[in-house]
Amino acid sequence: MQNCKWNGEVFDCCKYFVPLDTELGTCYAINSKQTRDAGAPRLEMISNKDTGPGTLYLELFGNANVFIIGEQEVPSLTTLQTDILQVTPHIHFYRLIAINELTTLQTDILQVTPHIHFYRLIAINEIDNQPEVKYVNVAQRNCRFMEENEGIDVYRYYSYSTCCVQCKETVASWKKMKASMKMAQLKTCGCVHHLTPRTPYEMQCTIEGLECLNDNYNNIFKINVSFAAYEMQCTIEGLECLNDNYNNLAVLKASWSNRSGLVCECLPSCTELEIELVRDIKTGIHEEYAIVEISLDRLPSERFKRNVIKGKLDLVVSMGGTAGLFIGASILSFVEILYYFFIRPFNDYLIRRKQDGDKQSMGRESSIILVKSAKK
Repeated sequence: MQNCKWNGEVFDCCKYFVPLDTELGTCYAINSKQTRDAGAPRLEMISNKDTGPGTLYLELFGNANVFIIGEQEVPSLTTLQTDILQVTPHIHFYRLIAINELTTLQTDILQVTPHIHFYRLIAINEIDNQPEVKYVNVAQRNCRFMEENEGIDVYRYYSYSTCCVQCKETVASWKKMKASMKMAQLKTCGCVHHLTPRTPYEMQCTIEGLECLNDNYNNIFKINVSFAAYEMQCTIEGLECLNDNYNNLAVLKASWSNRSGLVCECLPSCTELEIELVRDIKTGIHEEYAIVEISLDRLPSERFKRNVIKGKLDLVVSMGGTAGLFIGASILSFVEILYYFFIRPFNDYLIRRKQDGDKQSMGRESSIILVKSAKK
């Protein structure tokens, strides 16, 4: 990769494109929250009325796949082919896309080869969440925020793609996992693909394991999760097992479907983008590298907004208004009830107890005075 530009301004490719571990192997991503280095530098890629729609320009050597995804998403086997730019040398590829806030997987990848100029135009729509949305139950809002990554150990932040990587079948409880890609591989083949995240070396598949995974590809879903611990990665036998069960491991299916595959009940992210492909332009070039240009077709003109219609405070206010309308009660009335039935009786009890104590002490003092008088 060389000659990286954002809106015509050159930036250091090696500084901003940093390693990202995925189930497809090691990728290099810019401005991703899921990169190997949590403190990786971020490039300001701003598109507004002053700068206009932004354009990313890259020159790539050799064949490559370019994924166009959100900052919390990761490349995976579930990413559809229309989301990939397949880049080859001697081709100039130009793509226009429109972005809406629910990732359209088919528009995320460019397969790049030398001698081609790829130009893609895109458009983006965002989702804005009211602050109160975070306090609504996940089952009610039907989405998860990036920080709500409970049960995800392959990546730092939650997204639909990271959930699919660590796929779970349980809908009722997020913490109770019936099966994940990693567990499905272990259950089926006794090992895990060597690209699976955080997989110990002794759990990695050998050739036999890869063959098993290949045979069961459809039932175990697309494996190769990132951040695999070395001791869990497949040996040669494990790789053979994975290869044999490939169809049972790499196909995602609906819960009601009878075909082979893995059921993943993953919620969408509350903040993920929807990327819409507008146009692709591909032209041949004489250079020994491929040129990729990804440009916004237009600035976003609309935004989806997720609001809380009635929160807990609204419920309290509504109940108070109903009580005031039908029984003439208010918050002060409830305070008075507490006062008359609990606070005031307890206070009266303390006063009476104090008065009884004062009377007893006065009686003892009178007796002492009488005794002293008699002695005199």
